Amino acid sequence: IIRQLAERLISIDLLNRAADLLQHQVEYRLSGLDKARVGTRLASVRLLDNKSEEALKALELSNVAGLPADLTAERRLMQAKALAELNRGDEAMQLLAQDDSTNANLLRVDIAWKGQKWDAAALALNKVIGPPPAAGKPLDPNMSQLVLNRAVALALAGDGNGLNLLKKDFEGSMKGGPNEDA
Repeated sequence: IIRQLAERLISIDLLNRAADLLQHQVEYRLSGLDKARVGTRLASVRLLDNKSEEALKALELSNVAGLPADLTAERRLMQAKALAELNRGDEAMQLLAQDDSTNANLLRVDIAWKGQKWDAAALALNKVIGPPPAAGKPLDPNMSQLVLNRAVALALAGDGNGLNLLKKDFEGSMKGGPNEDA
């Protein structure tokens, strides 16, 4: 019931009150996997409320052994996001070093972009974008934006060869799309 109440408070943007309820559950009521799951939710609420330090504390408080791989990955992403928001981008990147998931690469892009590390941003965007589509197949608007962002990162990095290769690979797919002119 407490968790449902917390979710209701989150839905109406009473993040601090929801976090207080979840915090009490993690500290005094739960153990094991339930503690880790609710602690993860608490960390996400703290991140939504722009309280990165408290998000890290929530993850630390709810850290238990033997977590499933998906929950461990989710917690690692949250920890990296909190570290990045605290201007500890290098630590965040180290935490993501072994994670090659799409979410980790998108977070790498954000961290690199914020730190103006254009080579790293372009590399992470390349991993998210993947290979070019079949000839004549247009890109969806989201993918088109990612390709444009990669072009910007490559240009800011001064990587003319990378830009030429990107143009060669995606020029046909960008035609007729929302970013054709760019």
